[in-house]
Amino acid sequence: MQAAGSSPTVRMGTLKTVLLLFLYLGQAHSLHFYLLPGETKCFYEGITRESQFFASIDAQVEGEDGHFTRNPHLTVSLFVYASFDANELVFAQQNSPFSEFQFTALESGEHRICMSPNFPHTAARLRVFLDFKVSTADTLDNRRLMDVTYLQDRIEYLISRLEDIRSDQAVLRKQDEEAQRLSKVANRQMILWSAVQSAALVLVFLLQLRHLKNFFNRKVM
Repeated sequence: MQAAGSSPTVRMGTLKTVLLLFLYLGQAHSLHFYLLPGETKCFYEGITRESQFFASIDAQVEGEDGHFTRNPHLTVSLFVYASFDANELVFAQQNSPFSEFQFTALESGEHRICMSPNFPHTAARLRVFLDFKVSTADTLDNRRLMDVTYLQDRIEYLISRLEDIRSDQAVLRKQDEEAQRLSKVANRQMILWSAVQSAALVLVFLLQLRHLKNFFNRKVM
């Protein structure tokens, strides 16, 4: 007899998701450092072919009060060099102080990722936060598979919701038809009752008129 609870398929799916999440988080890195405008900061990362390098940047300028804040005049230039191939430049991009970027490695090997902030005040002290991760081809395939499964589940859910909406609409139509039928019956009854009341009033009026006529006739005689 199977114990109550989640089915084996659900448990396996949950376990797969958790393992992929740990794999994803295990490849994430965070750095922060201080620079002056025009200085360059580099670090090295081994990236395999067809893997994707994702990074988010948050660059801030130190104010007179010692607090760091974002400034629209600050930009960060990014350069990626293939260290294994005579430091060939394989990626270059200029970013806002709060932005993301990614590139796909065409060959396996060590890559040098460099950042150089640009700011009008060359003496300003800058602080840069960098979060990055590398997704291998296998991880990307698993993520795509999870995305496809998620989309399939969403489609099934939307179809189910559509069927529920159609069912609710059918019930509402029946209720509306029944309400219209009852309204018509009530209107007919009101018309009939009004006609009966009108006929009764006319009859009473005629009887009173006849009574008055007989009364005046007796007075005249």
